[in-house]
Amino acid sequence: MEIVMSGIAKAFGTNQVLRDVSITLKEGEVHALMGENGAGKSTLMNILTGIHKADAGKITIDGVERTFPNPREAELNGVAFIHQELNIWPNLTLLENLYLMRPKRNKFGMLDKKAMLAEAENTCRELGIELPLTTEAGLCSVGHQQMTEILRILMLDAKVVIMDEPTAALTERETATLFNMMRKMKARGVAIVYISHRMEEVFSECDTITVMRDGHTIITKPTAEISVDEVVRHMVGRSIDEFYPARTTTPGEVVMSVDNLKPEGFNNDISFSLRKGEILGVAGLMGAGRTEIMRAIFGVDKHNGGTVTVNGSVLNCKKTRRCHQSWHCFHYRKQKERRLDSRFLHRFQYYIAEPWRHLSISCTG
Repeated sequence: MEIVMSGIAKAFGTNQVLRDVSITLKEGEVHALMGENGAGKSTLMNILTGIHKADAGKITIDGVERTFPNPREAELNGVAFIHQELNIWPNLTLLENLYLMRPKRNKFGMLDKKAMLAEAENTCRELGIELPLTTEAGLCSVGHQQMTEILRILMLDAKVVIMDEPTAALTERETATLFNMMRKMKARGVAIVYISHRMEEVFSECDTITVMRDGHTIITKPTAEISVDEVVRHMVGRSIDEFYPARTTTPGEVVMSVDNLKPEGFNNDISFSLRKGEILGVAGLMGAGRTEIMRAIFGVDKHNGGTVTVNGSVLNCKKTRRCHQSWHCFHYRKQKERRLDSRFLHRFQYYIAEPWRHLSISCTG
């Protein structure tokens, strides 16, 4: 399958997001789509898969002009989009997620789980991956959830697969497994659109690079004929001499310190300090405990010892409300999973708790 998008334009109100954008996706090719945030990469792919409708331009598939009315129709015609925010039902098993929209049934009209499991296991063997198919998705790693999304699309016989920042939450081992799957997909003639900011991955795995900037396609070149510096220059519109310029700010006094904090389930104590005018990064792989540390500091989760001091005062980390009063807040990473709870608490606080001031409701979503 070959897809040609030419002269694509799209505006949301007065904001012109895409202007005369063109790109060609070829069978058996991994095509990198690069650009700064807001360049229009995801919007372009949303138009291809029927999420948005283009204001101008045309899309041809194997020489025939056509558009898809919705993502489901695009998938049924072999074009699938794996978004950065995965569409996985956490309370269903990986197997159930795979067959959610196309369950197999036996002659009595009942779900044929045995047949579904056999087919899924066979496809996993062909791709060289291992998945705990009978485990609830919410208990699986992000890597396993990502592989499930890809497997679901391949089992639909997808000819074009769009991946938006697929390695953002994967471990090194999971990333290697993903790349191995991509190579096997490529060998089967699948065209892959790879949206990423990670240069080493793009230059290692992609055949062609298209760079977008401010809603325009700037350049399309084979990966072997372009350099990292050239890609960056086209992305930002100028040459960059220093990717990591020297720091010029001097942090002030300590405004927050964490001493020997032991979140529940941790074997080691956690200690660090934060100074005025400083941005402190907490890095690590998925599951390393970054979020758990922040939740314990904020009072969302329990901890077994240690202190948090803010502006010289020891904070009671066991009460979220105290953290609000101390003017520090916690932005939860998985907003999608907490949105319902947060909205419910806001309404409960406004309509029920507010008249009774001796009650305390804190919203941490």
